Amino acid sequence: MIAQLFRFGIVGVMATLVHVGIATLFERAFPGLGQRANLTGYACGMLVSYLGHHRFTFALDGNHRAHVPRFLVVSFSGLAVSSLITYVVFQRLGQPFWQAMALVVLLVPPTTFVVSKFWAFTARPAPDRWSGGVLAGLVSGGFLAVFWGRYINHDVAWYLVAVEKWLNGAVPYVDLIEVNPPLNFYLMVPGVVIADITGISKSNGEYVFVALVLFASLAWVWRILGQTALSLPRQQLFLLGAGAAVLLPAAANIGQREHLMLILALPYFTAYLALLAPDRGWQGAGRALVAAVGLSIKPFFMLFPLLLTLVMLVRLRSMRALFSAANLTILVFGLVYVGYSLWAHPAYFDRIIPTALLVYGDYTLGTETILARLHPTYVLVFALMLVPVWHRRDGQFGAALLGAALGVYLVQWNGFTYHLLPLWSMAMLLGMWFVLQAGAHPVARILGVVSLALTGLVSVQGGFYLNWAVTRLAPAFDDAPRPAKLLVMSSELAVGFPLVLEQGAVWTSRYHSLWLIPGAVNKLAKTDCQTDAALCETLQSILDRTRGEIVDDFAATLPDVLIIDKRALFFDSETFDYLPFLSADPRFADLIARYAPETETPYYTIWKPR
Repeated sequence: MIAQLFRFGIVGVMATLVHVGIATLFERAFPGLGQRANLTGYACGMLVSYLGHHRFTFALDGNHRAHVPRFLVVSFSGLAVSSLITYVVFQRLGQPFWQAMALVVLLVPPTTFVVSKFWAFTARPAPDRWSGGVLAGLVSGGFLAVFWGRYINHDVAWYLVAVEKWLNGAVPYVDLIEVNPPLNFYLMVPGVVIADITGISKSNGEYVFVALVLFASLAWVWRILGQTALSLPRQQLFLLGAGAAVLLPAAANIGQREHLMLILALPYFTAYLALLAPDRGWQGAGRALVAAVGLSIKPFFMLFPLLLTLVMLVRLRSMRALFSAANLTILVFGLVYVGYSLWAHPAYFDRIIPTALLVYGDYTLGTETILARLHPTYVLVFALMLVPVWHRRDGQFGAALLGAALGVYLVQWNGFTYHLLPLWSMAMLLGMWFVLQAGAHPVARILGVVSLALTGLVSVQGGFYLNWAVTRLAPAFDDAPRPAKLLVMSSELAVGFPLVLEQGAVWTSRYHSLWLIPGAVNKLAKTDCQTDAALCETLQSILDRTRGEIVDDFAATLPDVLIIDKRALFFDSETFDYLPFLSADPRFADLIARYAPETETPYYTIWKPR
């Protein structure tokens, strides 16, 4: 035992030196890539650590399939525990950093040694099923540790603010104008409640909620994998790959609607790849019920069950696939959801849907941007990946998943980056699946590896969410009351959020962004009002009503900080100006006269009360 402990320490020192050395060389070769350099060094250090402990510390021979997954569990657990200790002692308790490091040294290495000796590197490890729960916990905990305290995506930030207003009495689709269905509000409630109960920020509350749902989803995937012919190590690798598939491409869009859909529907999607009867019985109905929550976030997401059912119809050559337990569950949930929404949120159907059908299609980044963001080369590789396995059932269902993901992006036709998230996640999930199949075609494996590399590249390029408007506009609150009342007049949602959360400001508008204005203005410019006078009259009434509501909110709150966007973002014409547009309401001149422009930036004018 003493000799092993001594060898364990030697290997640990060597692994640390390799980690630091490789990271340093990488950073010098590629300046400015510190995070990637550290990740590369850490991976090399892990390799040295595994080989050293396997051959030197514990003197084992072979059986890597059993030892590698357990070693990864131990390694990532040590990283998670050390990160947690550092966070609690240094950041939360405010103790000196050396105390945190001392506690890490006292706790982590001895614990790691014991677990390694008696579990990870035992001579004949017995197969276990609970390791999947450990891996699911590590992925979820690692996600929480990485994202804790980071900016949250502006769309999610808006929903967190809107849900808090809703819980305090505001009426969705009346006091909170939103184009998406009611479920988008409901799914944000847990994050807000967690934040209120624990006293953490709303962003962190949402991260906790996502981590909990992610853990449950991955644990369910692990149960599905237990019914397959995959070996235990391959099951463990696929579980880690599934976690990566729903996290890495979503690094800048955690908690987005597409992201929540992917996490909730992950067991449902995995079952179609892994099981012979994924849509039958109580288990199929249960997976479909949870998936239906995610798929109902946006109507476009129903492309997934539609295409999966189409493949099932072709395979069975019978219409009974339409009436499977999974499809009936999704249908019943959808009917109940629509019925409840009609009763609880009639304004969504009376006002929002008719208006959105008229103008939301013209709220877009343009065809050139939409196609450029699609990365045609990547899509081609993803499609080719399925060719060698088309004769297999998982290849056909994989094609359905990729086709639905591509369709979700194209049918929305806005060009927003997060609409591509299902495509990148599906490509990564399928790439991992085909690489791990024991009888997979060699070409499929090669293309699967390429798919994983491409999706990884897209994820690295995307990085974490950053909002330059937060830092540029934060000085506007330096001399403002706390909490400051904020009103932003912009067609871009990112201007106001997550600025509101970071500054603790009070959002004073019923609109998260003025998306109705560019949509109506663009469509009005394309319409021949002599031949279609009724449409022009309707579009003009939308503009008049929107203008009136903006001025209503302005007059009712008299914000402490008023930010007006100088850009004509989402407008076909670059000459649009909000001030002349709003001045058509006679009340606006008196209101704006109470304010003076205090700061000019290239994109915004910041006004304060005189």
